[in-house]
This record gives sequence, structure tokens and C-alpha cells, in this order.
Amino acid sequence: MGAPSDTPGGVRAFNFLSLYLFQKLYDSFPERIDIRGIRTVIDIAIETHGSNEAEFGKNLTDTLEWLEEEGFIRVRSKDLGGNYHGVGLTLRGLSALGYVDTALPSQDKKEPLIAKIRRVLGKGMEGAASDAVQAVMTKALELMIRHA
Repeated sequence: MGAPSDTPGGVRAFNFLSLYLFQKLYDSFPERIDIRGIRTVIDIAIETHGSNEAEFGKNLTDTLEWLEEEGFIRVRSKDLGGNYHGVGLTLRGLSALGYVDTALPSQDKKEPLIAKIRRVLGKGMEGAASDAVQAVMTKALELMIRHA
């Protein structure tokens, strides 16, 4: 894995957005939530102190589309305003997020992936640009593929 500065902005935005969405969906499970395009971008910008707002706005829809197409989330409906209604984790997404994994180094070897995601997101954009985000996102995708 290259240095964080070698990672294209769109990939960094995708990684952060995916982790952010996984956390929101996991916390609300089994209830489905609405993801309001511009409101979500503003919320993330506030949480990350205004970092990369343009990248988040540009990549939110594509990130949601990718997560849906790959079977990690399901969406009841979406509108032209970039709003997604009735979004929830699929069994595949939920299983991967609750999965106990020991491949990533952590203080607690039995820490679920969702706990790692929360820790990385707690660092804001500084954390989003780190190798830790890439490591967590890579592990999340590997686990999700295994649960296909």
C-alpha cells in the first residue's frame, strides 16, 4: 500500500465515505435510514472541520451506488436530489461489520471491524488520509467478499 499522499483524492473520499456510512448504518440497524445527499456532505464536513467537502460531495452518490451494486446495502428508493431513502445493511454488510477479525493489529485482537472503523473515523480527515483507513477499508472489503 502506498503512502497516503499517493492515494488519489477520490479513493480517500470513497474510503472515508464508506466507513462513515457503514458506521451510521450499523448504529441504526435494523432500522433503515435516509441519507440526504447534501446534508450528509455538510455533516461530514462539520465532523472533519471542512476537509475535502468537494471530494465528499463529488463521490457520495458513486460510493452509495457502488455499495448497493456490490450488495453491501439495500436502498428502497432514491431521487434526483442525491437522497437515498430506506437504506439498510444487507446480511453481507452486517456480517462483515460484526465479524471478529485478528488480521489487523489492535489493542484487542478480538475487536470487531466496526470498532476499528469508529476509531479511525474518530480521527477525522487526518485519519481518513492515513494508512489506517486504507488498511481498515481493505480488510472490510476482504471480509465482505468472503461473505458473498
